[in-house]
Amino acid sequence: GTTSSCAAQLGACVPSPGFLSVRASSAGADPVFFNVSLVVDAEKPLTAKTPERVSMSPQFTNIYSFEIPDGTKGPLISLTVSNLKNGPVVLTASEDLCDPIDSFSATCGAGGGAPGPCTLEIGDCNISGNKWLVRVQSTAPANGEQTEFTLTYDLVATATQVYEVTGGAVNNTLSAYQWRVYQIPVEVDADGPPTTQLDVIAQQQAGAIDVYIQSAHDASDYPSIGCYQLRALGCRNCKAKVDACCIQNSTYYVTLRNTLNRTVPYTLKYTLDAVAEYAALNVTRANDTAAAPLALTAQPTTAAEFRFELEPSMLPDPFSYVVASVASTDPAALDVYVQRVSAAGDTNKCFTSEYACRSASECAYALYACDGGLTV
Repeated sequence: GTTSSCAAQLGACVPSPGFLSVRASSAGADPVFFNVSLVVDAEKPLTAKTPERVSMSPQFTNIYSFEIPDGTKGPLISLTVSNLKNGPVVLTASEDLCDPIDSFSATCGAGGGAPGPCTLEIGDCNISGNKWLVRVQSTAPANGEQTEFTLTYDLVATATQVYEVTGGAVNNTLSAYQWRVYQIPVEVDADGPPTTQLDVIAQQQAGAIDVYIQSAHDASDYPSIGCYQLRALGCRNCKAKVDACCIQNSTYYVTLRNTLNRTVPYTLKYTLDAVAEYAALNVTRANDTAAAPLALTAQPTTAAEFRFELEPSMLPDPFSYVVASVASTDPAALDVYVQRVSAAGDTNKCFTSEYACRSASECAYALYACDGGLTV
C-alpha cells in the first residue's frame, strides 16, 4: 500500500498538557495503520562568528541559544539571516521567548525575490541576563519546499574603554566596524532657567559613522543601537544637540560606530553653548501703520527664536486675535513653531508647541485673547 506522513510543531510557550487527535479520513473498508511519535527538540547552541546553515520545513520553528560572558562591557547582540531561500522567516531574540514585551523581532525576506542579509541588533541597555534565546520561524507557504538560510550570531563589545574629549576636540581613526565611547562632563544650574545647550559634531568624509548620545544613567550603560537619547546615522557631518531644557548635570556618553569594513578617520568635537536671548518682535494693530517685516537669513538646519508680548489693551475683547506669520523666499524651507508662555520647538525634542507648520514657504497662526497666556 501507499504511505504518507505529516508533522506538526508546538511551541515551547504552549501550556501543558497537550492533546493529539488522529482521524482516519479514508472512505475505504480497510483499516488505516499509523505510528505516532512525540519528539522534544532541544535548543541548539550558537557560536559567535560561526555561520549556521539551516534547512527547515515551512511553518516550522527552530530555537537557538547563546551565552554572554560575565564582565562583557557594553555588549551589542547582532543576529543575521542571509542566503534565505523560500522565506519569509521571523527572527526573534529574548531572554524569555514567552514574554513578547521583552522580545526583539525582525521579519526577513518579506519583500519576496532574493533578499539580502537581514540583521537584528540589540543594544546593551536591553541586556540584563547572560543567556539569550533565538527563535527563527518560517512563515513560508506549506508547499513542500524547504526554508533554507544561514544564521550568524555575534556579540560586539561596543566599548572596553571610555575616552575623554581633550580640549573639546579629538582626531582619531576607527577600524572596520569598530565602536568607541567618549565622555563629556556637563555642569549646569539645575535651579535656574535653561541657559546651556550641548552641541556634538562628528565629521568623517565617507559618511560611515553613526553617533549615539545619552546621559549617564549607569556608568556601563553606553549608548548604542536602541539605547540613546539622540542619534545621527551615516552622515559626513553628524550634528546632535541636547537642548537647554533637557540638559542635566551629568556625564554624557557619545558612542561612535564605524559602519564600513575599512579604517576611517574622524574628528569629534563638542561645545557647551549659552542659549541666545530670544529676539523681540513688535506687534502692530491691524488699523495701525504696519512695521516692515523683519528680514532675516537662516543657514541650513539652523534655528532662530523670537518672543513677543501682547498687552491687554491690544486685545480688547475675547474674540480679538493676533496673527503670527512667517514667509520665506524659498519653497518648503521652513519649520515654524508657536507656544505660549515657554519656548516653542520641535515636539521630537524637549520643547513643545501648540502650533507647528513644517516644510512650508509661509506659515500663519491666530492666537485669540480668550485662550489666555498672551506671552508667546
